[in-house]
Amino acid sequence: MSVIKAFLPLLRQSRGRIVNFSSINGLIVFPSVGTGCAAKYAVEAMSDAFRMELAPWGIKVSIIEPGAIATPLWQKTQEAFEELPKYVSMETLQLYYPSWSEALKKSRSETNLFYKIATSPEQVVPSILHALTSRNPKIRYRIGLDAKALALINWLLPNWLFDFIARRVFLYR
Repeated sequence: MSVIKAFLPLLRQSRGRIVNFSSINGLIVFPSVGTGCAAKYAVEAMSDAFRMELAPWGIKVSIIEPGAIATPLWQKTQEAFEELPKYVSMETLQLYYPSWSEALKKSRSETNLFYKIATSPEQVVPSILHALTSRNPKIRYRIGLDAKALALINWLLPNWLFDFIARRVFLYR
């Protein structure tokens, strides 16, 4: 936000554009990643507000909303999950994961699956180029089949059902 605010005079003068990077997690929350989702929700809200507020100057605002992207983030996240017992007591872990060994096994399997189905970083580039150079950029660029499918499922299902499914997928009670 600070960078955008600093460049607003130039953006107004040039009728420039803003392209912010969010995630499908700016629309959908899953267990264990609430703080990351909150940050992405903030990017979404900030972008939507800027889009409306800056429209009188012809400034376009787009949001890049990828799903899973094949980066080292998946392995780093898995490693951090496996380190939880160093920072949280087993009693606390078992409140959320009644069987820690089963949770680890499922987490490793899901990490491998997510990485395999993830979109390659190169597949994100055309959307970024379009957002930066198109005469009529999209407001949102959902990238990856997973992002598009999750957005549709989230729209179709009632919240309680989406929550139920997400808890089951992430081994939450």
